[in-house]
Amino acid sequence: MIGHLDFTLFAPDAIDPGPLLGMAGAYHQAGFETEDLYALQALQLSLPPPPAAVDSVETHAPQPYVWGDAAAWVEAGAAIKLVHASAGEPLACRILADGKYPVYLASGADGLPAECAPDPAMWAPASDYRLVLYGGDVFEDRVIDGRVSTPPALVVSAPALEVYDLAVPRDQALSFEWQVEAASEEPDAAAGADRIVIQIWDQYDQLISAHAADDGAFTVPAPAMATLSAGLGFITIARERPRLIPFKGGALQVITRYQVWGYIDLVE
Repeated sequence: MIGHLDFTLFAPDAIDPGPLLGMAGAYHQAGFETEDLYALQALQLSLPPPPAAVDSVETHAPQPYVWGDAAAWVEAGAAIKLVHASAGEPLACRILADGKYPVYLASGADGLPAECAPDPAMWAPASDYRLVLYGGDVFEDRVIDGRVSTPPALVVSAPALEVYDLAVPRDQALSFEWQVEAASEEPDAAAGADRIVIQIWDQYDQLISAHAADDGAFTVPAPAMATLSAGLGFITIARERPRLIPFKGGALQVITRYQVWGYIDLVE
């Protein structure tokens, strides 16, 4: 059994003046075709995992997420929780997506306990969290310390994502620049440095995905940009800290991320 949990702070952007928190998880017999279950469940975005190789780019045609056999999704305990010494205890509560797929979601939706509502103040940058897994009838509850932490906040200087409807030429390379943080270079000697994940997609969900070293700069090449259609588009750039945490009965991939969104106009 493999589990997944993503814990994302969405930075203020050109549309949302304040930060937002996203937290989602699940257990599956074989694994997942995405590393962003919150985007899948709450934003209806099917985002493939980033390229495995550092400083590489992939392009993806639009493709809906294949949920597969509901029996392969494992319905464990009622929630997955993170615990911070001072910021609080963010909680993702179990729901049934499409009435049959057990997933865990931090949401203010009707029918969920109030403590499952996401509070951005619970995401603290460059901080350690306790991980609490409620196993229900599947495995014994687990309390795991020292394995989950968040990356530093991400400060992006280029492109100007704070500008709404930013004009981005689709026939030119697109350069990104951001502030490097020492705490990202070697947060965990066993697991390595944080990574930068860039995603760009158009109104038809044609997608560019890039995995960059957290060294302050990366350029998406012109041939990749040319795969996008003119018009409305979106950019996300995130500093991520992925960790694979084994426990008796399985393993859990935890990805903590600080993500910045941009709303762009792809122009000829």
